[in-house]
Amino acid sequence: MIHLKLAWHGITHHKKEYGPFLLASVVLIAINFIFWNISMNKTLKGMALGNATVEITNIAIVFISLVSLFLIFYANSFLIKQRGEELGLYNMIGLGNGDLRWILTIETILLYIVSLVAGIISGFIFLKLAFLILQRLLRLKVSLDQFEPCAVVMTIIIFALIFLMLLFYNFYRVHTVNPIHLWNQSFQGEKEPQAKKVLAILGVIVLGLGYWISVKTKPTTGAFVSFVFAVILVLIGTYLLFIVGSISFLKILKKQNKIYYKPNHFISISGMLFRMKQNGAGLASICLLCTSILVTMVGTLSLYVGENKLIKSWNPLDIMFTTQKRLTAEQIRTIDKTAAKYHISLGPKQHLTVTTPSPGSIADDKFEENNIMHATHQLSTLTLADYNRIQGTKTDLKKDQVLLYTASSKFNRKSIFIRGQRYHVKKINSFKIAFNYQHSVFQAAFIVVANEAISKKINPQPKLEISGFNLTGSETNQLKFANSLQKKMKLDNESYTAAPISKSLFQSLFGSLLFIGSLVSMTLIFATALIIYYKQLSEGYADRQRFQTMQQVGLSQEETKNAIRSQVSLVFMLPIVGAIIHFVFCIPLLKSILSLFSMYSTKVLAGVSSATLVVLAGGYLCIYLLTTNVYQQLVNKKDPRL
Repeated sequence: MIHLKLAWHGITHHKKEYGPFLLASVVLIAINFIFWNISMNKTLKGMALGNATVEITNIAIVFISLVSLFLIFYANSFLIKQRGEELGLYNMIGLGNGDLRWILTIETILLYIVSLVAGIISGFIFLKLAFLILQRLLRLKVSLDQFEPCAVVMTIIIFALIFLMLLFYNFYRVHTVNPIHLWNQSFQGEKEPQAKKVLAILGVIVLGLGYWISVKTKPTTGAFVSFVFAVILVLIGTYLLFIVGSISFLKILKKQNKIYYKPNHFISISGMLFRMKQNGAGLASICLLCTSILVTMVGTLSLYVGENKLIKSWNPLDIMFTTQKRLTAEQIRTIDKTAAKYHISLGPKQHLTVTTPSPGSIADDKFEENNIMHATHQLSTLTLADYNRIQGTKTDLKKDQVLLYTASSKFNRKSIFIRGQRYHVKKINSFKIAFNYQHSVFQAAFIVVANEAISKKINPQPKLEISGFNLTGSETNQLKFANSLQKKMKLDNESYTAAPISKSLFQSLFGSLLFIGSLVSMTLIFATALIIYYKQLSEGYADRQRFQTMQQVGLSQEETKNAIRSQVSLVFMLPIVGAIIHFVFCIPLLKSILSLFSMYSTKVLAGVSSATLVVLAGGYLCIYLLTTNVYQQLVNKKDPRL
């Protein structure tokens, strides 16, 4: 019974520390519970494209579980340090390590039960809302609202394992630390760290290299590799700068007598210097979490908003055939019969002959053929006669003149050099059948020439017959018609593309990404808030004795407030400023990756980025104000050791 009372007292006596721990655990359990229900949803699994949502959700479950493990252990490391005084006292008055283990076991069980019950109840309350949002994003008519009992079981098991690992870790801490150390550890300070200028310079170089790769990366297939490499460099550079670079910077400030020997600066710089070795990693983590939130939300929102642009690049006509020979009369009859069966009206049938696209890049005034790793465009040629027929125009061209259409290139030269020949260019801004061959990551480029001979000279690849038409009818019937037609004509995905099928696929894929990205971002926001809160508590406990000692030798309350405001503001704003700088340098890389999918739009990216930055900065400011009040209360509270 005594163990239960002491365990209960330990939790209730430290409400300020255990409250955020319980809140974070409840949120993490609720999000895991919602994800498991989506992953096991029978309606989604029964849909043709529902598996994409399920697979993305499964990846998110692994990520959220790892984040949950990290966060709970991070919070616990602070809690066990603050509980050290009590545990040391219990040990000194006669309770052995076995008794301490019993107390920690009961505490862990109580925390687990409360978190689990509250988390599952919260998850169940918000489950219906989550399904409604997902249903709307996927644009489904069927309801997804299903409760899966197995989701409860999986959530119980995952967090039981996390809390069990937590308990064993606490056992280890109690077993390896003597009572006197337990008593003193919550009051221990940091030794002044040494400035390692070489590592600080290395951090600047590594971070600068990551930024340089992001800015210089072009929209090629190698952009994905560049993205991963840039992320790794920025990750390493951020930790080096926050842990080592910040110490070097503070050391430099300390040597500036005019700056250092002022009350506010003296207290702030000296206080930060002694703890930056420990808190640098925490600040770097906060910076990277904020950056992750920005990139996740901007990326998923841009994909969702740019869905129609991607469909248009794949299918300028609702149904398109890309074949070596023209459609036969029998195939045309099959199209008409299938359309009648599903009550679909067909628009005028269009036909175009082009050369098979060649991969390359358009730079300055030249088109250069190169391998797919460095290519940015795929170039096709067609004759002026076909172009005038499709566009309904009466344009004339000389032998040394061409019309050039590119989907996104800012080509503005008067001439272009191709295969040893220079041609005068008239750029055209629209082309009705500007399709993306084989749904590749290259931008479509079409050159209209005067005759067939010039067409073969510019691009000697085999001819392709492009046919297609638009559809009129209900969305459901259009999708049925598109799927049925592909089966009846026995065409693969390279020869046949249909806007209704692509639209259904992207609605499922991008809607799922936006929904899951939002929940993951919410989790990262809680992770950021929790790290900030415990960092403020840790600094508050560490600073309390120092500030009250200075007050005893003459530091006024007003000077104390100013010093606290100066120190907290500087430390607190570093991560968000760093995150904004990271994101600004990440925008060119995001632009390159979105361009690969023909989904880049300056207006969309700028709007989404601005809105996300405002929301994140506002939320960060709210966390700042709340945690600063907690810090000031701790510093002003009487230290029991004085």
